[in-house]
Amino acid sequence: MFKLAYKALIDRKIRSVLTILGITVGSAIILSLIASSAGLNAGIAGNIAKTGANILQYEMREDFSPPVQPILTS
Repeated sequence: MFKLAYKALIDRKIRSVLTILGITVGSAIILSLIASSAGLNAGIAGNIAKTGANILQYEMREDFSPPVQPILTS
């Protein structure tokens, strides 16, 4: 069985290399997205904690007028 698998890898070199490359690149992309989202989450939480606010109030607007300054309370 291993002999058959090895022969298939040798016979289809380009396909094997592209498959290994796809798995490697895909795994690296997923890991980088997880790391960057964790870093962004920590950064945002740090910025909110730095202001000393325990309540963050925001207002959704339907029009495209300038945003209202957020109200931060301690």
